[in-house]
Amino acid sequence: MIVKNLIEHIEKLNDEIDSIEKELESLLNNFNSLNSDNQTKNNSNDNNYSKCNKNNDNNSNSLIDNLFSIPGISDKTVITVLSEAGDLNRFKNAKKFIGFIGLFPEITQSGKFNKSKSISKKGNRKIKTAFYQAAVAAIRYNPEMKKLQLDLISKGRTKKEANVIVARKLAHIFYSIYKHNKPYNPERVFKPDYLCENKK
Repeated sequence: MIVKNLIEHIEKLNDEIDSIEKELESLLNNFNSLNSDNQTKNNSNDNNYSKCNKNNDNNSNSLIDNLFSIPGISDKTVITVLSEAGDLNRFKNAKKFIGFIGLFPEITQSGKFNKSKSISKKGNRKIKTAFYQAAVAAIRYNPEMKKLQLDLISKGRTKKEANVIVARKLAHIFYSIYKHNKPYNPERVFKPDYLCENKK
């Protein structure tokens, strides 16, 4: 009887998970539809965007599709970020968005002499975790992110510090793509002003 009850409980939980995933997919589609007009308006009024993308072809992909074009970014990442942060246009620039997340290292001290850097405990923990996990995945499958990590390690960064910086890079790219509704461009990964959003 106990085993039977446990099986029934597991089946019920699985049904609830399926229902939640379908609802989240629906919310993503609705979110994409509601923001399409705003993205078009922002792009047409953004001089920096025009300067940075004057040589790019017009892109007709949806905002959600463009966010998914970032290597390492999954549906769970997108859902977590958008559900926790809301409309990213409320952040003046990428720096404000990174500050909201708390994706920066902080110095901790052990005893009087040993110092180490770890990811800050400030900011939104769920989004921070989502981007860190995305960074780990991106490092495995994306050559740009892997190169960024290896370059940082060769300069004396620890593996964890390098992963945090990669996660921060992904957050920058995520913000830029959200704002300008353009797909991931690997050629811009190593440029500090990805899509020029930080020059405002």
